[in-house]
Amino acid sequence: MLFGGFYYIYRNNQSEIVSCLVSEKTKRRVEKEALLKKESEKKQAELDVWTPVLSSLKEVKSGLEKQKLEIKSQLETIKKEREKNKEKVKEMEKKISDSRRENATDRAEGYVREKESLLDALGKLEKRNEELDEQELNTEGLLLKLERVINKMIETLKIKENEMMLIDLQLGQGESEDDIVHLHRE
Repeated sequence: MLFGGFYYIYRNNQSEIVSCLVSEKTKRRVEKEALLKKESEKKQAELDVWTPVLSSLKEVKSGLEKQKLEIKSQLETIKKEREKNKEKVKEMEKKISDSRRENATDRAEGYVREKESLLDALGKLEKRNEELDEQELNTEGLLLKLERVINKMIETLKIKENEMMLIDLQLGQGESEDDIVHLHRE
C-alpha cells in the first residue's frame, strides 16, 4: 500500500511536471509564432512599399530606352543632312569657280551667298549633332545606373520573399508540432 501511494504521488507529480513542461513549451511556441508573424508582416509591408517603386523605375527605364532610340534616329537624320549639305557646298564651290571663269560675277556672288548659307546650316547641324551625342551619352549613363538600381532592388525583393517563405515554413512547422503535442496528450 505504501508503495502504491508513493507510485500514485510520483505519477501525479510526473503528470504535473509534464503538464508544466508542455504549457511552457506551448507558451514559447506561441511567443515565437507571434514574433514570426510580426516579422512576416514587416517584410510584407516592405514588399508592398518597394514593389510599386520597382515598377516605376522599370517604366522610367523604358522611357529612357525610347529616348535613346529617338536620339539615334535624330543623329542618323542629321548625318544624312550633313552629307547633303557637304555635297551642296561642293556643288556651290564648283559653280562659283565656273562663274568666275566665265566672268559672271553676279552669279558668283549669288553662289557665294548660297554657299555661306549652306555653311551656316552645316554649322548648326554640327552643333546639334554634338548636343545629341552628349544627350546620348548621358542617357546611356542614366540607363546603366538605373539598371544597377533595378537589379539591386530585384535582388533585395527576392531575399525578402525568401525570408517570408522561411517564416511561413517555420509557422507551418509550429502548427505541425502543435498537432504532435495533442497526439501525445491523448
